[in-house]
Order: sequence, then structure tokens, then C-alpha cells
Amino acid sequence: MATRRRRRICAWHDQQAVPETIWRLGRPDQLNNTRTAETSAITPDGFTGRYVHWGIRELA
Repeated sequence: MATRRRRRICAWHDQQAVPETIWRLGRPDQLNNTRTAETSAITPDGFTGRYVHWGIRELA
């Protein structure tokens, strides 16, 4: 099983165990696809989501 898939499965189980958890994408190279289907994004219009998009991209 691929590492990203394992992370996604672990994130899903963690999310089910601790619903108050807020997920974030801090290092795109290591944390891609860790957002689960039940996780909605936090937006400027509504803070009811549980996933933060930092919007920072490093370009070489």
C-alpha cells in the first residue's frame, strides 16, 4: 500500500476518533491527499470546516 494512501486511511480513522481535529496542509510534498471525504475546508465566509488551506506554494 502506498504511503499517501496509508496517511489518508490513518487521517480518516483519527478524524472519526477525534471529530474536533482541524487538519492542515503545511508541506505539500509530504501531506498531499490527507484530506478525507468528510472534511470540509475552512473558508473566509465560514469557519465550520475542519481543513485549512494555507495557500503557500514554493516555486523553484
